[in-house]
Amino acid sequence: MEDVVNRAIIDTESFLDKDDIQRFMKNNSALKAYIIDGIKELSASYRFTDEEVCSSYAYPEEYNGPRAISGQ
Repeated sequence: MEDVVNRAIIDTESFLDKDDIQRFMKNNSALKAYIIDGIKELSASYRFTDEEVCSSYAYPEEYNGPRAISGQ
């Protein structure tokens, strides 16, 4: 994590001043959360997203559907 921050600071020194860098370092918990969310999103498996299968579940034969509201 520290290497990433240091590299980012080196790469952005041209437009970040010392105060900007300090503000950035104070918000490192937000950065960590952002990175963790990114890792989760990028590593998620979407292999079966567009697949459909028929269901083997069914209502019991004695089920007659929902009752009318007045009957509830």
